[in-house]
Amino acid sequence: MPTLTVRTNRIDSVTFVAAVLETEQPRLIRLETRFDGVVWPPRIDGTIADGWDEGGLALEADRGPTAIGFATPVLTSERPIKIVRSESRGISPVGIERWIQRIEARVEAAESLAAIEDVRTATEEVADAGGLAEVETLAGEIARDQRIAAELSTVPDGLCDRLEAVEIPTTALATIAGESGS
Repeated sequence: MPTLTVRTNRIDSVTFVAAVLETEQPRLIRLETRFDGVVWPPRIDGTIADGWDEGGLALEADRGPTAIGFATPVLTSERPIKIVRSESRGISPVGIERWIQRIEARVEAAESLAAIEDVRTATEEVADAGGLAEVETLAGEIARDQRIAAELSTVPDGLCDRLEAVEIPTTALATIAGESGS
């Protein structure tokens, strides 16, 4: 996941915003301003730098740090710009499709575990999942999927909704597993 470090400096009636975007892999990033007012993006020979529009900046960030800066007459907050979209660069549509299918399979398994209503079914479902350790691993994978899906526009909205709604009752399942000796 990319990170954004932002500093502002107000001089006379201008706020200068300096940011450093850090990524571990090449990414397509959309940054948007978080204030109402005009943005003065950097210019090269009088022409606005590539990727800038009235709402912010779209860029292809390489691995490592990328410097970003702009100015505004507006008195801004400490976080005048934020990452609103981040996508891996260079993943094929087939790779994305397979990744989404794996998320769907995990969500289906998690939904099945979340729907358990009795001890017998809980014992069977945990055994079918490969044991309590596998259920706990699945819960961790679902938490990671939730974080990633919230950042990517390639994950279908319906799947994002299902990810957000599902919660595996790992504590209850661990209690049941301890009582049944599993």
